[in-house]
Amino acid sequence: MCYNCSKKYVVGGVRTLLRGHYNPTNSFKKQVNLQWANVTGQSKRVKLCIKCLRRNKQKNAVAVKTIAKKSVIKKSPR
Repeated sequence: MCYNCSKKYVVGGVRTLLRGHYNPTNSFKKQVNLQWANVTGQSKRVKLCIKCLRRNKQKNAVAVKTIAKKSVIKKSPR
């Protein structure tokens, strides 16, 4: 699952008409193209889909802010 947009696999299937009856064929999973990516400002890697990676290259500051909001960072009181 993508860390930024929560995109995950989609289940699909094909129904083939065979002599007036539908032939139940197996369903399949269409997987998302997930890649490991480093988050700037933090020392952890997350899995992002290609759409989020491309968006991250175009608007680096916006994508990093959305990822930083989702991760829980405990700040020490000063």
